[in-house]
Amino acid sequence: MAVSIVRQVRALAQPKLLLLLLTGALGCSSLFGVFTYIAPLLQDVTGIPEASVPWVLVLFGFGVTAGNILGGKLADWKLMPTMIGSFLVLALILALLAADLRFPVAVVITVFLWGIASFGLLPGLQIRIMTLAKDAPALASTSNHSALNLGNAGGAWLGGLVITHIGLAHLPWFGVVMSLIGLGLTLILYAWDRRSPGASVTS
Repeated sequence: MAVSIVRQVRALAQPKLLLLLLTGALGCSSLFGVFTYIAPLLQDVTGIPEASVPWVLVLFGFGVTAGNILGGKLADWKLMPTMIGSFLVLALILALLAADLRFPVAVVITVFLWGIASFGLLPGLQIRIMTLAKDAPALASTSNHSALNLGNAGGAWLGGLVITHIGLAHLPWFGVVMSLIGLGLTLILYAWDRRSPGASVTS
């Protein structure tokens, strides 16, 4: 039992895997740094009535479902390129959200697309983590969720700082920055994979 635990900890302590967990945390930071404050953003900046906000969130939820399905299929096809593309699309959509905040119809459409892009990233991330930590699947899975939750909390906290010091309307740009950092780390991981044996599983 002790040997098994040591093996799992060693499997989890791989530098590549730790970088991947950080990448996932950044992805969640880009989401929850904005989504935590989506109600005041929609109401105070876009001018959407309070009673309509839940319906916008329902639409976001449909996007989340579609993103999970689409992301899983794309990750099965091309794993790391899918993750790279997801971060890039996520940054572009958040930039679009920042640009069209004053236009309610455009914002509603963008929020739906944002749901797709945000959760389209997660299946590929989970697959890559489980592939890297094949000797510690249970520990890797729980560590992934811990990293994502850390990103949730950290993103919400940083988003609050953005609101306090820059303003609510600038919040989507914080998401853009986090997404681009995540994109940079994913590109590093992809290059790392290409130099490693078995690169074909991630190409």
